[in-house]
Amino acid sequence: MIISVEEGTKIGLSFLSSLCASASKNNHEELMLGFFAETVAWKWSGGTEGETTPNALLDVLKNGWGQTCSYWTHNNPFVCIDTENGIIVLTFTIIANVNARLAGVTNINMNPATYILTVNKDKKIVRWDVICDVNNKDLIKTLTNLGVDFPKVEGDPMFITREEGEAFAAKYLKALSDGFLNNSHAEKCHKVVADNVSWEWSDGTKGAGTYEDYHDAVSKSWGAMMASWIPVDPTVVVDTTTGIIAISFNDVFNITGGLSDEHNSMQLPMVNLIHLNKDCKAFEVSCWWDNNDATLQAVVCKIKAKLSTAANEKLNAIHSQGQEVTTGQ
Repeated sequence: MIISVEEGTKIGLSFLSSLCASASKNNHEELMLGFFAETVAWKWSGGTEGETTPNALLDVLKNGWGQTCSYWTHNNPFVCIDTENGIIVLTFTIIANVNARLAGVTNINMNPATYILTVNKDKKIVRWDVICDVNNKDLIKTLTNLGVDFPKVEGDPMFITREEGEAFAAKYLKALSDGFLNNSHAEKCHKVVADNVSWEWSDGTKGAGTYEDYHDAVSKSWGAMMASWIPVDPTVVVDTTTGIIAISFNDVFNITGGLSDEHNSMQLPMVNLIHLNKDCKAFEVSCWWDNNDATLQAVVCKIKAKLSTAANEKLNAIHSQGQEVTTGQ
C-alpha cells in the first residue's frame, strides 16, 4: 500500500487549496513546489503535456491558465483514493474568473473537472492528469471576446460533445449495473465496449484483448462475487477533444459470491476513466477504488473461504460416490 485514504485525502485537498491560494497572484512556487517529486509528468485536456522538473511544470501553469484566470476556486470535491497504487482522484467544479488578468473585467466560468494525482512511496506527486471540457461554450465565448488563443488544441478540436459523453456514461453505468445482477456483462455491454479493449483495476487486474477476454476477466472476479452494483450520484466529466470520460460516484454493492445465505452490502467511492473510439465505445477502461478497505477485504476473504469449503465438500461427495474427478478445469 503506497498511501492511506486519510493521507491521500489530505494531500489532494491541500493541493487544491494551495492552487486556489496561489492563483490570484499567478505565483505557485511557494505554495506548491513541495507537493511534487523531482520529476513530474502531466497531461491536461487541451493538449498540454510533458515531463520535467516541478519548476518547469509550474511555469507552464503560470504562462497558460495562470495568465487566463485571475481567480480560481472549486466546490466541494469528490475524493477517491486508490491506496494500493497511490492514485488520488478529485472531481469538482472549477469556478474561475476568466479575464486574461485585465483589471475590472469579470467573467465567471464554471466547468467540471477531474484531477488525477499519482504519488510515489514518498507521498510526492509524480503525475498530474486533468480531465475537463476545454470546448465549454461559455469558456470559448469568453476567451474569444478577450482575444485569448488558449488552450491550443491540435487536430480536431471536438471528438465528442459534452452531451454525447454524458449520454454514453449513463448507458455505460446501466450496462454495468444490469450485468452484475446475474453476472451477464458479456451480454449487457455490447453497445458500450469495443471489440478490442484494455483494462486496469485497483485490485491489480489488467490486460488487453478481445471483448470476450475482458468480460471473461469480469465474470470470473467481481462479476461472480457481486449480486448487485449501483452507482449513486455519478458526476461525469467529458474531455470533448479526446473522447476521455471520467465518471465519479459512490458505489453501493452487495457481495454474496453466489451464496444464498450471504448478503454484504457496502459503499465505496469509485472512479471509471474511459477512452472512447470513433464508434463511441470504450476501448480503454481504468477503474479506481480503495481495494485495501478493511471491510471490503474482510468480506471478500470470508466469501472466498466459504466458497473453498463448499467446493471441497462437493469434491468429497463425488469421491465418496466413486465418480471420476477431473481437476484443473
